Amino acid sequence: VTTEETMTLHLRTLATGLVLSIASASGHAADRTVVLLQALTGPVAFVGAPMADGMKLAADELNAANFLGADKIKVIVVDNASDRGQSMTAVTRYGNDPEVIAILGPNSAAQAIPSSSVANELKVPLLTGTNTPVVNKAGPWGFIAAHPAEVTMPLLGNYAIKNGKVRNCAFFYAQDNEASVGMSNDLRKLTEG
Repeated sequence: VTTEETMTLHLRTLATGLVLSIASASGHAADRTVVLLQALTGPVAFVGAPMADGMKLAADELNAANFLGADKIKVIVVDNASDRGQSMTAVTRYGNDPEVIAILGPNSAAQAIPSSSVANELKVPLLTGTNTPVVNKAGPWGFIAAHPAEVTMPLLGNYAIKNGKVRNCAFFYAQDNEASVGMSNDLRKLTEG
């Protein structure tokens, strides 16, 4: 089984779990609360704000289509301000709320890695937008939505070298972000090899 197949299976398992959690019968109309923990401000807002907008739109469309019948998906949008501490605090707060069935975010490895540890302690599903498998290693409650660097970077690097005929390149990455460092390292290995 390849890393890509493992990640696909991991995401399908999470998606199935979320759908079953959302759709579980309660006998009466109820909200299924999902927290969108996104960076609406700060350096990661260029990812977090559109992610939150897209997730809200998806929930609105599912509710309009009566996806859960009389039940509705309730969305709580939380700005982590691209901050590790605020992310962990939000996961603690909402992970202790029995009405919250899942937390979607954060998207940066710098916030997602410590937040996944908190989510695992509280046993609340946390689907992050990062690609670092460190989130998954924290325990069974943390998930990543993107393929890890060892899957994506060889594909991109080989394409650049073979199709783009790239002969020289420079590496720019965020040293405080494990996913960014991992992507740079994987691409560097490929280009120097």
